[in-house]
Amino acid sequence: MFPFAKRQRYANIPYTPLTDPAASRRRFSIFKLLLIILVLIIITLLSVFIFHRPYLEHLNQPVSIPVIPKAFHVVGLVFYGRRSRVEILHCYLKQNLRTNGGLLDEVIFLVRTDDADDLAYLDQIVANTTGYNRRDLTDDHGRASKITYGQAWEVVERGTMYIKIDDDIVSIRTAR
Repeated sequence: MFPFAKRQRYANIPYTPLTDPAASRRRFSIFKLLLIILVLIIITLLSVFIFHRPYLEHLNQPVSIPVIPKAFHVVGLVFYGRRSRVEILHCYLKQNLRTNGGLLDEVIFLVRTDDADDLAYLDQIVANTTGYNRRDLTDDHGRASKITYGQAWEVVERGTMYIKIDDDIVSIRTAR
């Protein structure tokens, strides 16, 4: 079969060359319409995935404090190193003491600093807050800032739940 025979099959379809201005405008209008539809689909998908965050819905749920038997002892272990951080944490720890309606029976500050000002602040809040205690853990040379976190767990006792709290925690969400 010769190439010109194919043309004869489609002879009744009008031929519009690419240089025809009216056909070019129609194709461009169709292209713009398809582009606008594509952009609207992309914006819709992005808004669903970016602005609808189902993984954050748990933040709107009310928080309830679990019921812990009175005989069960709960202790917060705070790895104390810097006064500036514990000044923020102090109000949350105090609020979460069992005497104030929280979970913690006691807060133990495990000292990891040798700074005199930081230690003086710790002594002040321990003296003024019932339920706060201080434990000095030192290495073989008497330095508190050189102990490892593994050595800090030597203070734990059986039958007590310990909650590790770093001194740089700046907020604790409560049920109140």
